[in-house]
Amino acid sequence: MSPRVAALAVASFTASLALPAVAEEPAVASTPPAAVAERVNEWGLGRLSRFGVAPQLGYHRRLDAPPFFAADERDSIGGGLDLRAYFARRFAIVGGYERFGLGEEQSGVTAYGSARVSRRIDQGWLGVRLEPWSNRWLATSVALGVGMAWQHATATALLWPPFEPGRATSVACRGTGSPAPAMRVAVGLDAPLGAGLSFFTTGGFGVLALGDGPVADCVSGAGSAQVFSIRTGFAYAFDVGAGGG
Repeated sequence: MSPRVAALAVASFTASLALPAVAEEPAVASTPPAAVAERVNEWGLGRLSRFGVAPQLGYHRRLDAPPFFAADERDSIGGGLDLRAYFARRFAIVGGYERFGLGEEQSGVTAYGSARVSRRIDQGWLGVRLEPWSNRWLATSVALGVGMAWQHATATALLWPPFEPGRATSVACRGTGSPAPAMRVAVGLDAPLGAGLSFFTTGGFGVLALGDGPVADCVSGAGSAQVFSIRTGFAYAFDVGAGGG
């Protein structure tokens, strides 16, 4: 075989080995623009895209001790309503109203009589709600809010001259205190049910900076209160505007 023919044979053989390698080289994967836009829309703030309402029931328990009387009943059931404005898929500004009991207190029998106090809280608040993780069946949530709380007190008492219970007089009064700062934090789980409806439950803590001064000249205030709460309910959200999705 001549040197020229041998060189051509080697070149042909080398080319035949290189062609399959070129054909089998994997293509570089690229992320579709729609998927990138979807991820950005999950957290990127924009225009109002969804609006939701979330009625709920709650269990509440006061954790600390009242300033003057002994806690006789710490647990209560309450209810409220949240309004959610979504500016991203996972971010919402939330406003709400809630009413719940702050328990009951009693003085015990003293030289001057005995008294019992029942307290109730009205609370309006504004905050944010984040959904850090979700899949088809569950979503997690974290909420932080600040607001104002009003305490309502109802007191009943039997009063008598010192050490003369036989001359007892029954008295009762009620009053509403001044608004006081409040804050709360909660974490929760949501279970989507379809068509914008979901079931949710949350657990968290709240601090009510209530005063311990007289409430409408009726009874002493509840003082600063720490409250543990579990809330559950159904939420309904719907798209609004051109940014819905």
